[in-house]
Amino acid sequence: MAAVAATGMIAAACGGSGGSGGGSGAGGDGDGGAQFDEPPDEGTPTRGGKVTYGLEAETGGGWCLPTAQLAAGGIQVATSVYDTLVAPASDGAGGVEYVPFLAETVEPNDDYTQWTIKVREGITFHDGTPLNAEAVKLNLDAFRGEVPGVVGPLFPIVFAPVATVDVVDDLTVTVTMNQPWVAFNATLWGTGRIGMSAPAQFASPDNCESNLIGTGPFRIFNCENVDCGWVINDRFTAEANPDYWRQDADGEQLPYLDEIEFRPVPAVAQRVNGLVGGDLNAMHTSDGATIADLRADAEAGQVNLLESDFAAEIGYSMLQVEDPPFNNKNARKALQYGLDADELIELTQAGVVKRAVQPFAEDNLAYLPPEEVGWPDRDLDQARQFLDAYLQETGETELSFTILTTNDPVNLRLAQIVQDQLAQIGPVNATIDQVDQTEIINTALGGEFGLNLWRNHPGGDPDTQRIWWYSTTPEGAPNFVNFGRINDPEIDRLFDEARSEPDPETRKEHYQQVSKIFAEEAYNLWAWYTVWAFAAADDVHGLFPPQLPDGQDPVIIASVQPVAGLWVDQ
Repeated sequence: MAAVAATGMIAAACGGSGGSGGGSGAGGDGDGGAQFDEPPDEGTPTRGGKVTYGLEAETGGGWCLPTAQLAAGGIQVATSVYDTLVAPASDGAGGVEYVPFLAETVEPNDDYTQWTIKVREGITFHDGTPLNAEAVKLNLDAFRGEVPGVVGPLFPIVFAPVATVDVVDDLTVTVTMNQPWVAFNATLWGTGRIGMSAPAQFASPDNCESNLIGTGPFRIFNCENVDCGWVINDRFTAEANPDYWRQDADGEQLPYLDEIEFRPVPAVAQRVNGLVGGDLNAMHTSDGATIADLRADAEAGQVNLLESDFAAEIGYSMLQVEDPPFNNKNARKALQYGLDADELIELTQAGVVKRAVQPFAEDNLAYLPPEEVGWPDRDLDQARQFLDAYLQETGETELSFTILTTNDPVNLRLAQIVQDQLAQIGPVNATIDQVDQTEIINTALGGEFGLNLWRNHPGGDPDTQRIWWYSTTPEGAPNFVNFGRINDPEIDRLFDEARSEPDPETRKEHYQQVSKIFAEEAYNLWAWYTVWAFAAADDVHGLFPPQLPDGQDPVIIASVQPVAGLWVDQ
């Protein structure tokens, strides 16, 4: 569904197929979900070659990370060039933990008011400068909005609890909070967006978005063997970093490829055609119908396929609840009871995905058994009663609003089915507003919608979702990345208390109460847990990422598929 981010900032969602939410299937979950989710035995990797990777969208603003607007495609590029201090790993019990990656250790003090980060020795940026404590401090200060020229609007809000970042020695910094922050390590990953950039990139703000200098497996700075660089709306080409700091489990240097090229191909059908025709040899998608077709191709041995719904994003309808009509609870409840998410899953997602009735997936700390959430089954009679109450209360003759979506044919079909379902309730005038995917973020920022087909909220720690629903910024102004304009003091209180609460059970109870509030108030209409699929030609391997540096098992969250382990038959 539509992208989620904001002008000049980084966000967590992006524009594939989204859900509409509503009633039906309040039991949640279901028979869908990822299938090709285990790494196959592919033999010994071979070196060399090139992968051309099809992305669902271009990243128009580039990759100056503290200010960048990164949806799924942008994050995929970013994680090939930049590394993060921590990375998500399996906790061995079906959930996620955040483990040191560029960092050697990331440790809180006893009350979570100070975190100490020590980076691994010997890592260098693509320009040869060292990753040290000064570079980490510079990056964290940049995300906090403390570095002139690279100040973005989002991350100063995200990192507002940070009071100071101080250098302890050449490899160590301390991050001191103005309040206990139990899940700070989850924010340090930031769905792959909190990468470390070389000081030289920030020193030239005017070309920071295109002068990418990270520590990652591929580089566009100092390229020697490849025509590297970014040609907007065409390609992003990078060569292997010969000084990359990581090895695989057998001690072999990563990455295996000589070169990787990313191409924006917004229409999913064109991405698949590119893969089949050989113009691409890898791609990603979250469109269920396409995934169903790719599964058949994988079973026939025509493509290699990896899927993930671990810590899944939610496909849903986001309502703008500050303005009419959805500042009226009766209007929201009419849609909640009137929409048929199960039908949408069947018609637009080929039954691939699982039904969602809350914003947290099953592997999340905050997950609540669906029958305890309080989400109603579809009930057209009840929907009509709420619609009648809205009309009587407001004096309106119809419930009128826009459905915002992208101009992709898949999303248009979804919007049309939503429109048809709503017509069954009664006098509902829902008009479809299509915009280019690169513009939908700005449209959402301006609140220029009634209902927006959306995808967001990848899992991990639920504290990372606070930014999307909290009512105000730290300065007390309206929170502009709370796109639905939710202003619920109880949601604010629960997130405030949970942020500093060290007891996992108490934290869980707070976040589960948030899900119950959403069910009662119908601010958002949850639909399904997104499945991401990563498909490649039959001679491209390593879609599942290598073991993490300290031996932990990696996980793929949302669209973030590490590319260091890709290899091609030679």
